[in-house]
Amino acid sequence: MSDLANTIGALTELRKDPRPRGYADADLHRDFRAVFLGSALPEQQRRVLWILLDWAYFWEPALAPSDPHLTMMQEGRREMGLKIKNTLTKEPRREPVRVEGGKES
Repeated sequence: MSDLANTIGALTELRKDPRPRGYADADLHRDFRAVFLGSALPEQQRRVLWILLDWAYFWEPALAPSDPHLTMMQEGRREMGLKIKNTLTKEPRREPVRVEGGKES
């Protein structure tokens, strides 16, 4: 299991902000480029994942009691965070491979 998968599996550990003290916009830019352009270290992966989930209000309830529109907006953001988390933590169902002649392998 990869380091990232281990981190996702332990959501209680992931809840802790992995950004070091003094983490700045330049650090954010560097980490996101490393993750999305393919050269990220495990700690950069953890930071970017935490930041994306934080931006998605993953750690907070989406309910804004006095504002249903804000609740819907926050719930939409939270849904994206849940999709990211679920994509990383749930193994996809293995589809049978169809070969010529209709037999599955």
